[in-house]
Amino acid sequence: LMRPPTSDGWGAVLAWHTLGHLAGSELPSAIAALARPLRAGGWLVLALRIGDGVRARTEWLGQEVDLEFVLHDPAEVLAAVAGAGLGELEWYRRGPLATREETDECLYVLARRP
Repeated sequence: LMRPPTSDGWGAVLAWHTLGHLAGSELPSAIAALARPLRAGGWLVLALRIGDGVRARTEWLGQEVDLEFVLHDPAEVLAAVAGAGLGELEWYRRGPLATREETDECLYVLARRP
Protein backbone atom coordinates (compact mmCIF):
# COMPACT_ATOMS: atom_id res chain seq x y z
CA LEU A 1 0.00 0.00 0.00
CA MET A 2 1.04 3.57 -0.58
CA ARG A 3 0.36 6.64 1.50
CA PRO A 4 -2.39 8.88 0.15
CA PRO A 5 -0.78 11.73 -1.82
CA THR A 6 -2.64 14.47 0.07
CA SER A 7 -2.06 13.40 3.69
CA ASP A 8 0.49 11.94 6.07
CA GLY A 9 -1.01 8.45 5.90
CA TRP A 10 -4.14 6.37 6.23
CA GLY A 11 -6.25 6.55 9.37
CA ALA A 12 -6.95 2.82 9.13
CA VAL A 13 -6.07 -0.20 7.05
CA LEU A 14 -8.39 -3.20 7.04
CA ALA A 15 -7.28 -6.70 6.04
CA TRP A 16 -10.41 -8.83 6.53
CA HIS A 17 -9.65 -12.50 5.88
CA THR A 18 -7.08 -11.64 3.21
CA LEU A 19 -3.97 -12.97 4.97
CA GLY A 20 -5.30 -16.52 4.74
CA HIS A 21 -3.85 -16.74 1.25
CA LEU A 22 -0.27 -16.29 2.48
CA ALA A 23 2.19 -18.74 3.98
CA GLY A 24 3.13 -18.16 7.61
CA SER A 25 6.61 -17.11 6.52
CA GLU A 26 5.07 -14.25 4.51
CA LEU A 27 3.08 -12.77 7.42
CA PRO A 28 5.77 -10.48 8.91
CA SER A 29 6.49 -8.70 5.64
CA ALA A 30 2.81 -8.54 4.65
CA ILE A 31 1.75 -7.07 7.99
CA ALA A 32 4.67 -4.60 7.88
CA ALA A 33 3.50 -3.52 4.40
CA LEU A 34 -0.04 -2.99 5.71
CA ALA A 35 1.25 -0.95 8.67
CA ARG A 36 3.73 1.18 6.71
CA PRO A 37 1.23 3.69 5.23
CA LEU A 38 -0.60 4.31 8.54
CA ARG A 39 -0.34 7.82 9.95
CA ALA A 40 0.49 8.36 13.62
CA GLY A 41 -2.49 7.09 15.59
CA GLY A 42 -3.75 5.06 12.62
CA TRP A 43 -5.29 1.62 13.13
CA LEU A 44 -4.53 -1.74 11.55
CA VAL A 45 -7.51 -4.10 11.70
CA LEU A 46 -7.01 -7.78 10.86
CA ALA A 47 -9.26 -10.84 10.71
CA LEU A 48 -7.97 -14.28 9.84
CA ARG A 49 -8.54 -17.97 10.44
CA ILE A 50 -6.28 -19.61 12.99
CA GLY A 51 -5.02 -23.12 13.55
CA ASP A 52 -2.68 -25.48 11.71
CA GLY A 53 -2.51 -26.40 8.06
CA VAL A 54 -4.62 -25.51 5.06
CA ARG A 55 -8.38 -25.88 4.70
CA ALA A 56 -9.88 -26.58 1.30
CA ARG A 57 -13.55 -25.97 0.52
CA THR A 58 -15.46 -27.24 -2.50
CA GLU A 59 -18.89 -26.17 -1.25
CA TRP A 60 -19.93 -23.22 0.89
CA LEU A 61 -23.44 -22.07 1.72
CA GLY A 62 -24.91 -24.23 -1.01
CA GLN A 63 -22.53 -22.96 -3.71
CA GLU A 64 -19.73 -24.82 -5.46
CA VAL A 65 -16.39 -23.12 -4.67
CA ASP A 66 -12.69 -23.82 -5.02
CA LEU A 67 -11.09 -22.17 -1.98
CA GLU A 68 -8.09 -22.80 0.20
CA PHE A 69 -7.39 -20.99 3.47
CA VAL A 70 -4.05 -21.07 5.25
CA LEU A 71 -4.59 -21.25 9.00
CA HIS A 72 -2.16 -19.15 11.03
CA ASP A 73 -0.74 -19.45 14.53
CA PRO A 74 -2.14 -16.62 16.70
CA ALA A 75 1.21 -16.05 18.46
CA GLU A 76 2.96 -15.60 15.10
CA VAL A 77 0.32 -13.12 13.93
CA LEU A 78 0.61 -11.06 17.11
CA ALA A 79 4.42 -11.16 16.93
CA ALA A 80 4.29 -9.89 13.33
CA VAL A 81 1.99 -7.04 14.36
CA ALA A 82 4.33 -6.05 17.21
CA GLY A 83 7.31 -6.45 14.87
CA ALA A 84 5.70 -3.93 12.50
CA GLY A 85 6.00 -1.33 15.28
CA LEU A 86 2.33 -1.24 16.23
CA GLY A 87 1.09 -0.95 19.78
CA GLU A 88 -2.14 -0.64 21.78
CA LEU A 89 -2.74 -4.19 20.69
CA GLU A 90 -6.14 -5.79 21.28
CA TRP A 91 -7.12 -9.17 19.97
CA TYR A 92 -10.12 -11.44 20.12
CA ARG A 93 -10.45 -15.12 19.40
CA ARG A 94 -13.79 -16.42 18.10
CA GLY A 95 -14.98 -19.98 17.67
CA PRO A 96 -16.57 -21.33 14.50
CA LEU A 97 -20.01 -20.08 13.47
CA ALA A 98 -22.25 -23.01 12.58
CA THR A 99 -24.65 -20.70 10.72
CA ARG A 100 -21.85 -19.99 8.23
CA GLU A 101 -20.71 -23.62 8.10
CA GLU A 102 -17.37 -22.60 9.64
CA THR A 103 -15.12 -25.15 11.25
CA ASP A 104 -12.20 -22.90 12.17
CA GLU A 105 -11.53 -20.32 14.85
CA CYS A 106 -10.88 -16.71 13.86
CA LEU A 107 -8.55 -14.09 15.26
CA TYR A 108 -9.44 -10.38 15.20
CA VAL A 109 -6.65 -7.87 15.84
CA LEU A 110 -6.70 -4.11 16.45
CA ALA A 111 -3.35 -2.35 16.62
CA ARG A 112 -2.31 1.28 16.47
CA ARG A 113 0.69 3.15 15.12
CA PRO A 114 2.23 5.23 17.94
